[in-house]
Amino acid sequence: MIIFILIISIVIIACFAYRYVGMLSHQMIGHNNVHTMETIKDLEGLIHIAQNDNNINVRLHASYVLGNIGDEKAIDALIDCLKNEYYDVRMGAAQNLGRTGNKRVIEPLISALQDKHASVRMYAAYSLGILGDKRAIEPLIPLLEDKTEYVRKAANEALEKININNSINRSREDR
Repeated sequence: MIIFILIISIVIIACFAYRYVGMLSHQMIGHNNVHTMETIKDLEGLIHIAQNDNNINVRLHASYVLGNIGDEKAIDALIDCLKNEYYDVRMGAAQNLGRTGNKRVIEPLISALQDKHASVRMYAAYSLGILGDKRAIEPLIPLLEDKTEYVRKAANEALEKININNSINRSREDR
């Protein structure tokens, strides 16, 4: 009887170990695919992964790479991701659009400030702060009253950055 219980225990442990290793290898394969696609500038593949991969970390990594690439097609894909049904895809897009430095992402990010998920609102505010465009001031103000603390904090920091950026730009124009 003890041997039987021992064998069953070993089989159960082996099944869990196999499942865990399988999950890790899928994640590693996904990240390696993203690196490969980044190297060869496979935008279509990166877009597909950012929108559809089963692993949230791999999706976020692909969004990050699209933000780094920052060309028009990558920006269009990230803007489209703001409308995705999954909040983490929208969050990754909001997080990485600000890093593109492209002013045409401001309006889509302003729209994302209304997202039902707090993380998307927070990253949209964060990205708007990075971009420093004064068009974001009015839409950010209501987020100072958001029910989620980290959204309020991101909105406050974004408004501070925008005001600082605009002050610096005005002083440069005065010279």
